[in-house]
Amino acid sequence: MNYISRKQAAELIGVSTKTIDRMLRDGRINGFKPFGSTRVLIYSSSLKKENLVSPKPIYQNNF
Repeated sequence: MNYISRKQAAELIGVSTKTIDRMLRDGRINGFKPFGSTRVLIYSSSLKKENLVSPKPIYQNNF
């Protein structure tokens, strides 16, 4: 699996990091905080156009 930072995700889809935070909070994209860190990493597979515009996101990595 590939992980990218919030900033990289924002640049990739052309939005701000605040929008990335909002998408994480709303469940539009999938991410996590590594143990003992304040940094948030985003699963790059969750940044599909279908997830960003559909009513219910579809993730390749089911937990």
